[in-house]
Amino acid sequence: MSVLLPPAAIGHRRRWWGDCPRCSRTGRPLDPDRRARPPRWALWAAYGAVASCWLRILAQYALGFAGPGRLDTAQAASLAVFEVGFVLAGTVLPLSLVHRWGQVFPGWMPLVGRRRVPRLLPLGPACAISVGLLVYFGVGIGQLVGETVHPVAHDGALPLSFLWVAMPAYWLWGLGLGVAALSYHRRTRPPCRACGR
Repeated sequence: MSVLLPPAAIGHRRRWWGDCPRCSRTGRPLDPDRRARPPRWALWAAYGAVASCWLRILAQYALGFAGPGRLDTAQAASLAVFEVGFVLAGTVLPLSLVHRWGQVFPGWMPLVGRRRVPRLLPLGPACAISVGLLVYFGVGIGQLVGETVHPVAHDGALPLSFLWVAMPAYWLWGLGLGVAALSYHRRTRPPCRACGR
């Protein structure tokens, strides 16, 4: 029964909320120029996600938390891979959602230069990371409020000042990434075969 509920809800939405019964889109079809340019709100969201990522990184150093102590080679290598992925997900991924190189590979790239970027290549990770950040750090911010109101002693815990900067920064990063991903989805989806929108 629960398997049938989503298709029924989508069918209802398409029949009653949109102009087209097939896709439920409204308004005029986007011309190719407008489809290529992101709206201003998407640019703000993407650059806000980048700023939030860098706020989190700067907080780590400004508040005196430099990370774990001595690591062996394998741990250092895995930490380096994580940090590179962290920075790419916080800078390149949001910007790819609002710039042309997120839709068409740059010409200098071997083998794929000037070819279209598959939609799911930036959209899939952006949606997954956005949902993860919003849910995980939304819950974390709620717990942080509780710990601030009713302090509990923890051995080796991070300082509250760091957490009050880092957790909202993560959450804002997720929000900006999600909004930019929504814009990317709307601009890159194929036109409806019934109405052309």
